[in-house]
Amino acid sequence: MAELNAAFLLPQLKAINEVTSYRLQIWQKYCELAQPLMESRNVEIAEIPDYADSNGHLFYLKMQDSDTRNALITYLREQSITAPFHYIPLHSAPAGIRFGRFHGQDHYTTKDSDRLIRLPMFHGITDTQVEKVITTIQSFWDNI
Repeated sequence: MAELNAAFLLPQLKAINEVTSYRLQIWQKYCELAQPLMESRNVEIAEIPDYADSNGHLFYLKMQDSDTRNALITYLREQSITAPFHYIPLHSAPAGIRFGRFHGQDHYTTKDSDRLIRLPMFHGITDTQVEKVITTIQSFWDNI
């Protein structure tokens, strides 16, 4: 590792417990505020299985379909909130197509990747900003 990279990373490693704790608090705030969306709009929220732990590095929603997801991304962008889709499945990414191959049936990967939206999650995000994100998402539903 280059010295400059190491100098940048070392303070982050020293603060890993505090950073993780903060992210988990934000993750929990998103979870609490997004719960009504799950109940009223058929939106799935991020869940951590009982057998696992999270470091709170991201929070996502699963919309009903890609059209709704894309419309929400556009709406949030118009409100100055960046919330990208989450990922492109490896088997459909250019390198995956070129170098890999898909085995079996794709029951979930493509469908879920088309529905996922990642909400803002960064060190220093405030409760007020999280509340604004969720309020803006709720206003999206009010306007469609």
